Amino acid sequence: MACAQQGAAEYLTNKWADLVTNLQNLPLIIDNLCQHKVFGVHQLDALKAEKTDFDKARFILGFVITQGDEASYELLRILDVTRKRTLHQDLHIWISYFPFGEEVETSYSVGTEPCQNYQRELKEKAKTILKRQWKQQNDYLNYKTEDFTYLYIPVVLDTDTEVNSAQNKIKMKNRKCKKLRHKKLRSYIPEQKQILAPEDLLNSHEKTVLLIGKPGIGKTSVIHKMLFLWSQKDNRELDYMFYFDEATLSQISNPMSLESLLFGLYCKPLEKDKKEVLQDIDENSENVIIVFDGISTLQNNQSLQKIMNQDLPEAKIVLTCRSELEDDSFLSIRSPRKVYVQGFSKESVCKYFEQVMGSDSEFLSLVLNNQELVSLCHVPMYAFMVAACMSFRNPTSPKCPLTVTEMFVQILRQDLKKAGNKKNSELDEYIKATRPRLTSLMESAFNATMQKAVNLSNIDRVDTEISKVLLKKITIKDTPTSVEQYHAFLHNTVQEFFSAMWLLGNPDEMVKVLQLCYTEKRKHLKHTIPFLCGLLFLLKQNPKLLKSFFFEDQIKRASDYALFRNFMNTLFQLQSDGELMDDDEDVDAVFVCQCLYESQSPDACLLFLEKVNYHLDLSGNELDPHQCCAVSYVISQSNERQVHLSLEDCSVSDAGIQMILRIAPHLRCESSTLSVLGCERPHFTTILDAGGRQMHLPVLGEGFMFRKAGKIIRESSEKISLHLHFEEDSQQLSEDLCCMIFQRLPQINSLRFRSPQSESDEWRKRVNSFLMDLCLQAALYQKEDLHPTVKRLMSCASAEEGEFLLDLFSRVKNYETQTGRNVLPALQPVYQSAPAVWIINLSERKSSLFLEVLKLQTVKKPVELTGWPDEESEVRSFLQCLPYISRLRISSKSYISNGIQMFLGLLIKAAESERQTGEKTLELLTSVCTYSSFPYGHTYSSFPYGSTQSSKQREFLLDLFSHVKNYETQTGRNVLPALQPVYQSAPAVWIINLSERKSSLFLEVLKLQTVKKPVELTGWSDEE
Repeated sequence: MACAQQGAAEYLTNKWADLVTNLQNLPLIIDNLCQHKVFGVHQLDALKAEKTDFDKARFILGFVITQGDEASYELLRILDVTRKRTLHQDLHIWISYFPFGEEVETSYSVGTEPCQNYQRELKEKAKTILKRQWKQQNDYLNYKTEDFTYLYIPVVLDTDTEVNSAQNKIKMKNRKCKKLRHKKLRSYIPEQKQILAPEDLLNSHEKTVLLIGKPGIGKTSVIHKMLFLWSQKDNRELDYMFYFDEATLSQISNPMSLESLLFGLYCKPLEKDKKEVLQDIDENSENVIIVFDGISTLQNNQSLQKIMNQDLPEAKIVLTCRSELEDDSFLSIRSPRKVYVQGFSKESVCKYFEQVMGSDSEFLSLVLNNQELVSLCHVPMYAFMVAACMSFRNPTSPKCPLTVTEMFVQILRQDLKKAGNKKNSELDEYIKATRPRLTSLMESAFNATMQKAVNLSNIDRVDTEISKVLLKKITIKDTPTSVEQYHAFLHNTVQEFFSAMWLLGNPDEMVKVLQLCYTEKRKHLKHTIPFLCGLLFLLKQNPKLLKSFFFEDQIKRASDYALFRNFMNTLFQLQSDGELMDDDEDVDAVFVCQCLYESQSPDACLLFLEKVNYHLDLSGNELDPHQCCAVSYVISQSNERQVHLSLEDCSVSDAGIQMILRIAPHLRCESSTLSVLGCERPHFTTILDAGGRQMHLPVLGEGFMFRKAGKIIRESSEKISLHLHFEEDSQQLSEDLCCMIFQRLPQINSLRFRSPQSESDEWRKRVNSFLMDLCLQAALYQKEDLHPTVKRLMSCASAEEGEFLLDLFSRVKNYETQTGRNVLPALQPVYQSAPAVWIINLSERKSSLFLEVLKLQTVKKPVELTGWPDEESEVRSFLQCLPYISRLRISSKSYISNGIQMFLGLLIKAAESERQTGEKTLELLTSVCTYSSFPYGHTYSSFPYGSTQSSKQREFLLDLFSHVKNYETQTGRNVLPALQPVYQSAPAVWIINLSERKSSLFLEVLKLQTVKKPVELTGWSDEE
């Protein structure tokens, strides 16, 4: 440090002329000199005698330089740390060139004591604002904790001005109208395309930031996060942040000075410090951040424009506005950086409810698994209102379920409370006063819904304050002197709710609209029906929530029970006789259950259950917990009758299963099965017990599903029947599914494959192919107990055992060729024990492949031929199989002529082979044909005397002899002697009709025998 201090006095002396005229904020320099013992009391007294800043600067420099390098170094250090406040811009480079040492960091005051005190007051003010907001939210959410914890859930921020232009938004809205409902709901939820956070906006170099977004979308949340970040900063820098919300901004008038704005409307410093603080703000405006949160009423405020553009030209200004104001000339003066606030992403929605609802997993699941609510809650304001509704418990009726409709009613009332700035006790009178405008808005919503549009008409009749909280507005300049304005609700479901409100006020239209739901053109109207059912229930159960919206005669007509019963009867009749034209994945029964849940009418539930004969078929659905809640409610109203609930191929989460289990006494689930998405064993096994011990899984399922299924099967008290469901594009089994089946095969009673359509030959081939894949995987990874595993899998195949094993051999050989792995040795025990008889069609199989399979055997086995090849090469190849065959036979279903052709061909090729090779091929062939039931597989004892089978055998032997005799005559070759063993062993009794057979031929056959056999004549010839 001593080295670094050398030359400090000279460095100051060389810049004397510039320093005495350009030193700024002398009180800050003096404070730091006193703090570091360079100045004492005498120097302070001497300074008081100096009248001007020039004289004071001369005194400071002169005294410090005369004190030497150490004091001069301290002054240079102070000027370096506080350069923004104490040095003119031209001197910043000069101070940066001085070679400071790496001494231990020393604290320096970055501002005078009055300014630092004011900064601390501003930070306390910021914390007070945040704590007040936190307390207000906790009051709504019924939180009792007194510990303040700031919570910020990220919202999606976007800076793409082209994508967010008014014209593009209109295009997107029009496109959104045409989407299927589930896609439309998803389209509201923004995706995080770029990483942009409030801290980035706080620390950016832009002088003006404009946050743009629809009401309740999270603009204030971003501002509050910036305010929180600033309040948590250390005090190394002296900066100021002022926050003006919409309520405070409404007090800004013309004219208004900077002092009045900052000190009068926000935070006032001590009277003695005012001048110094204001001077610091004025001279160092680059260290000032001013937030105007909601500037819809300030466009023509000249005082504000003067403050922004003249008084504090270097200050950072952060503004928020709605979409329709982003191009206002007032906002474009400072060329702001536009940031579009898009609301919560799906991840943020989940995080928000996890934070505010804590361990209440049931309600948490109800919200997060309800697509409509998740989509609605991308607007943070709506997410907060839904959470408030969910957290509220009615002390008089704690078990009364909270319907989605009631949530929307509470949201509407809260919006109107905000619009009118009213207390709870004043709200209903305010609603009555604004009833005509609200009715007009309901009608506009219904008309837009009828046309499948989102842009509302006749909005001029709606109160401005009401439209601010309920609607978003887009303004497009369509000519040089005019604009076109578009209005829409913040979310499509809010529009559907308002449409249902209009129907409640016009009860004569209810049934008509319900009937329209079942037409192709108006099928989208069905989504208003659950809301309407919920409103009818609220009108009866809690009328005070709705009465102020309607006139007495409307309430009276809508409350008529006959109207409600007629409405429900129409709904059930259409459900039974008509086909609901779905535009998404909803199923009729689920839709009706949702309507009934919203209506909370036990009588209506019973009426519906009677209509469907107490059988609810929800097969093939993905049921979220809210839908399970609705289904459970309907079933619970069945009184003593049990309901057959068919859940085949359904996906149900844990929360949904718990809800279904609660109504288990009402269920008759002979075949209720579920896929295992997220299911826990205690719940799912109970469903299995009630559902005939069946588990249904899609072949194309996810890995986690199969792992969970394996866990459930393992812990099941009894063996289960596993049903694998194929899709049209199912081509192969995943390793996870294969692994699960191998591990749990002992606990699987049966394995079934289910086709999406009819079980065609092509589908059966695909099933066999899947089973072969399983066998191959077993040979690779499940070598223990491989034999019983393959045997179990073969029992599921539609092919003959031999056919399956031949295909499996071919599959394994191909795999070995492609991978170089050696798999067949592991499968050898399978081929040694099965099948008992090889049944093969050589017109469809390669004899060479069959030969390879036979070589795996250690014991010879019978072979039954069901088809014969035309190619000579295949016949020759088959002759090579003879050493591995115990008996050769044909199917008893084969025609005799086909069998003759087959054996004659074999005899001829065997004789040729014997002449060419010298091997006793003919002898080998006859050896496998020498048995009593030749050429059929049954023993003699199994042939009833005089049966068709025994008759076919004798006919075959006589015809075979005749054909061989003809062959010998034509070729001169001698083959019959080789057949002598065959004719000696079969048949046991000759039964012959001499009116159909030549006695001379029969004589020649008998001569081949070495033992006499009985002969029975069934016919006689006069000639013979």
